[in-house]
Amino acid sequence: MTSAWILFHDVFLSRDVLSLNQADITHPSHLQAVVFYRSGRVAWNHILTAPSLPDAYYIGGNWTSHCSVIKDPSSNDINFCEDISFLDHHDAHGTLTDRLDLLGCDPNRKAWNTVMGPLRNTNPHGHLFLYVPSTSAVHRVTLKGYPTTHDFHPLGMEIYPSRDGSSSNLLIVNHARAQTTIEQFVLDPARLTEARYVRTLRSPYFVSPNAMALTCSTSFYALQMDVEPRSDTISAV
Repeated sequence: MTSAWILFHDVFLSRDVLSLNQADITHPSHLQAVVFYRSGRVAWNHILTAPSLPDAYYIGGNWTSHCSVIKDPSSNDINFCEDISFLDHHDAHGTLTDRLDLLGCDPNRKAWNTVMGPLRNTNPHGHLFLYVPSTSAVHRVTLKGYPTTHDFHPLGMEIYPSRDGSSSNLLIVNHARAQTTIEQFVLDPARLTEARYVRTLRSPYFVSPNAMALTCSTSFYALQMDVEPRSDTISAV
């Protein structure tokens, strides 16, 4: 336990430790002094006087001229959003005519997190939101026909572009209570606030999928973030 603790801190102590010679490092009092010194700096700079995070960041310049902050102050359900997917509309010639944003959010992430824990409660469920950049309007997307007995905790998702008014396939990774599944929905451009449920995909290979990537309207890649199944020990974190 002691060696692991020292190794963990060595990531932060490397600059100070390297300034000591080999004889000094072997002396317990010197190492303790470095640990307490750096721990004090971490507490002061990152806990007691932690600076506020910026509202947004854009690597290419000023974010205010390139980005928009999506908020829903009335219900405050737009939080813990894991993924945003472009909902593109093309005409018959393949020209992009409109681009909307589909958000997958889970306000219950603090009570149900299959990656970091805890696994206390699957209720309430997550939500989908449609964002219209031209008007900055946010609309909740209802899951039409989705089984009431199913949990819904969205992570990665991907939607196939609509061409000449056609419907789009939407696939969403769902970290439900019983197992992780991939939910298939269809979005009709005429009713964008409704995602019609098609089916639930299950596979022993869906251990811990996260990101999605559609290769066509009926085929996809799923990125696994872990190869180990969920463990009950996660709930103790």
